[in-house]
Amino acid sequence: RDTHIRSDNPTTNYGATSPSVTDGDAPDSSCIIKWDISSLPQDATVTAVTITVNVTDESDDTYGIYEMKRDWVEGNGTSGSGADWNTYDGSTNWGTAGAQSTTDRGSTLLGSITSPGATGLKTITLNSSGVALVQAWINGTKTNYGLIFQEYTGATNGIQWTSREGATASNRPKLTITY
Repeated sequence: RDTHIRSDNPTTNYGATSPSVTDGDAPDSSCIIKWDISSLPQDATVTAVTITVNVTDESDDTYGIYEMKRDWVEGNGTSGSGADWNTYDGSTNWGTAGAQSTTDRGSTLLGSITSPGATGLKTITLNSSGVALVQAWINGTKTNYGLIFQEYTGATNGIQWTSREGATASNRPKLTITY
């Protein structure tokens, strides 16, 4: 599941739209994404994790990837149906608008995305903290609430990629776990 949240439309749900947008300039927007990994064996030892997205609007800026710490609702694109800038489920507020509080997301950088001058498929390798998080999801020591892509370096040029609603399946966000 995936959605993005936007400060300029704080009560709008984008759970049924493509592309996903992450931007650090007014309006701010962040992308939240989660994959079902329940089919993986609980004794798997994770050695690498990558995320592949199909960039449709490139950016010279870098955006960070962080752990989501609260469950959220993708929604169907109608107001009140799911996560938006103000709420994680269409009615209950984030700790801080835009999923910015420590109850909403982790503070440890798990990886980053940038795509200067290039659109198309982009593979992001999660760092050791990202690998450890996915391992914890598999082991069941942490709950998989997914990841959030947010501005973290003063980025102002947004980046967009095909969401899971994209018409071409091979362009939808893909999580690859090596174990």
